[in-house]
Amino acid sequence: MDFYRDETQSPAARAPGTIPGAVNLPHHAALVERDGAYYLDPERLKANIEALGLDPEAPTVAFCNTGHWAASGWFQLSEVGGLESVSMYDGSMAEWAREDDRPLQLAERGTVTVGDLVD
Repeated sequence: MDFYRDETQSPAARAPGTIPGAVNLPHHAALVERDGAYYLDPERLKANIEALGLDPEAPTVAFCNTGHWAASGWFQLSEVGGLESVSMYDGSMAEWAREDDRPLQLAERGTVTVGDLVD
């Protein structure tokens, strides 16, 4: 959530924030501990996905700050959540923020461009 709300950012991303229109699906909210290991709880995950109000047939893109968690997001949305048209943006925010004219959604400031935030 802290990356989504621009409270922190990866050194790989030039600016904090998220792509306008994105919603947050925190992976921590669906993890349960059993026997010293963590597992995704499918029912909890499905409930979290349903709470987002996504159209299960609409194109959906999973991304994160650096691309590392985007694969997990793709898996959660596609394989557990049953969304039909999920893809993964492997470059994620690290790639998105390379261009000064790209829009960013900030929790407190609304929509700005990358160029508004970097020198």
